[in-house]
Amino acid sequence: MRLVKFTADGRTRLGTLSDGKIVELSGFTDMAETLDSGNLERLRAPESQGGNSFDPDKVTYEAPLGENVRVFCVGINFLKKHPIAGVISKAPERPTIFLKLVETFVGHEQTLEHPGEVSQNLDYEGELAVVIGRGGRHILEEEAYSHVFGYTLLNDGSVRDWQKHSLVSGKNFYHSSSCGPYVVTADEVSDPMKLDLVTRWNDEEVQNANMDLMLFDIPYIISHISQFTTLKPGDIIATGTPSGSGGSMDPQRFLRPGDKIEIEISELGMLSNTVG
Repeated sequence: MRLVKFTADGRTRLGTLSDGKIVELSGFTDMAETLDSGNLERLRAPESQGGNSFDPDKVTYEAPLGENVRVFCVGINFLKKHPIAGVISKAPERPTIFLKLVETFVGHEQTLEHPGEVSQNLDYEGELAVVIGRGGRHILEEEAYSHVFGYTLLNDGSVRDWQKHSLVSGKNFYHSSSCGPYVVTADEVSDPMKLDLVTRWNDEEVQNANMDLMLFDIPYIISHISQFTTLKPGDIIATGTPSGSGGSMDPQRFLRPGDKIEIEISELGMLSNTVG
């Protein structure tokens, strides 16, 4: 199942993508509530799938986030040249975790907002994102996948010069990041640690990696985060980005208005945005 948050006819709705159309869900209005694993049977029931149908090319995709969810991000999870920390040649002892605000994100095919006069250093980071469906605290690694509702794509937009003096600021510029186009339920993903990620910048391939290159795998990350906070349905965990961000290039390259970023992950689809 592919769950979509979208706007059509002036109203934001929830739906499922099936047979080339989006079918509005009946009885679901809150994205975080919808992403609760306890609702899966109800979501698949015919009475929930009987809403209006929409052409996927004629709706506005919204980021598949609830209003009060948290977006947890893993900072360094691939061996690479890092634009802030330099060359990362060995795994850190523990994951680096930071949070992004919901208003940082736009949906698929929406415009990323360039920071303009305050910075010219907007960068991209293509990432696999895990969507929590069953909450919990002190989750065991061997039980972690049972807490996953599904997966989506995420662009962890980063304003690099601000990130140098404040990680929170550099990672949370308004509408600098994106997420979507939809959430693919876990039963439709063969092995999330075997997915391929490719990022294209104006059709130039700049990132290409398999998720098995992660330093900390998905079960470990879920368990680790749940040690310091209680995970809730709808929470998002961005699992880190591989080599190839613009800030890690020599010379460095950053996004400009008019640029297009496409992030594609096998089995999940493609997230596309233009910088405005």
